[in-house]
Amino acid sequence: MDLEKSLKILDPTPNWKYKRWLYQEFNRGHFQLEDGEKINKLLVNFELVKRRLDSSDILKYSYPTLQQLIDSILDDKINFDSIDVDNENILYQGPFGKLSIPKTLDAAVRLGKGTKYWCISCKNNNQFLDFKDDIYIWRESYKKVIGIYIDFESGTGDIVNGKNHTLSSNTVDFYRNKHPILKQLFSNIESRLDKTAEKLFYYSLTIIQDRWLDYESLILSDTIYARKYISHVIKKQPHEFFSKRTREQSLNNKQ
Repeated sequence: MDLEKSLKILDPTPNWKYKRWLYQEFNRGHFQLEDGEKINKLLVNFELVKRRLDSSDILKYSYPTLQQLIDSILDDKINFDSIDVDNENILYQGPFGKLSIPKTLDAAVRLGKGTKYWCISCKNNNQFLDFKDDIYIWRESYKKVIGIYIDFESGTGDIVNGKNHTLSSNTVDFYRNKHPILKQLFSNIESRLDKTAEKLFYYSLTIIQDRWLDYESLILSDTIYARKYISHVIKKQPHEFFSKRTREQSLNNKQ
């Protein structure tokens, strides 16, 4: 068994930042290699919450202590039944950031301040009223902001940073499956999405930007969308949706 290789794959950082801690806790018998998935998840969460701990030096924490501390911080839930306040629906506001839905044009301008979201942050030529469904704005800090939009009628959507650049599939995967707050949002969104081949295909293409294994067999059972899914999702061939969106983003960023 190559211990170094086995421990390295547990570290979610690109430069093996937690090498010393992993060796320390493994040698102390606090975890086994069979616990790898739990350790990886713990380190992902540590990256998210370390600024909220008494010390960001992970070597000061044993695995059991760190797990207990992080569990206490991560016990946060989105309130999908929240009410509007100042024309925004605040689904979550806590140590991780703020998740809200603008309900009016003025709220969109206010919440989108400092961003280039789909031209909803500008006072002139604002496109907020063009959106049929809710826009979700997640703000961790003034600079770190994410906008999420799903058109439930078509299944298409977009997830962008403050510069209106679409997030990579790896980043989206993190937010969908590992982020303590946004994974709840995506779970809710995906539970409300009609499970037709067309909508599942477009959601895979525009949001996940990768294979959606949970529904792949359903998509492939449809003759028309099976071909599209194989070409544009599995084989990553260009799709007309992205050509159109690139043109629209270019125009929006110039306004």
